[in-house]
Amino acid sequence: MNATARPLKTKLAFYRQTPYSMDVVVPNGSKQTGIKQLLALPEYQDLPTYAFGDGNNDLSMFDVVDHAIAMGNADDHVKDVAEYVTTANVDHGIVNGLKHFKLIS
Repeated sequence: MNATARPLKTKLAFYRQTPYSMDVVVPNGSKQTGIKQLLALPEYQDLPTYAFGDGNNDLSMFDVVDHAIAMGNADDHVKDVAEYVTTANVDHGIVNGLKHFKLIS
């Protein structure tokens, strides 16, 4: 390794989602970070917030929203911390979650 090369793990963070997939993000970057940046804008303050998730990478996001919604296909530990569990992602989970919270009819 030359003097300017750094190990990959200092440039990226990895979240295993299934035996066949993983999410890759920059260190200290997350869905939570993005939500916090949006919520810091004046036009988004005092609005109710909702987040849908199914994996480990979604847990930090749940900490900063008003309503954490787990997909029906989510890992059990994700469902345990969610306010509501909707149907699976392949069974209209987001639509059903939005209907549950009366955001759409």
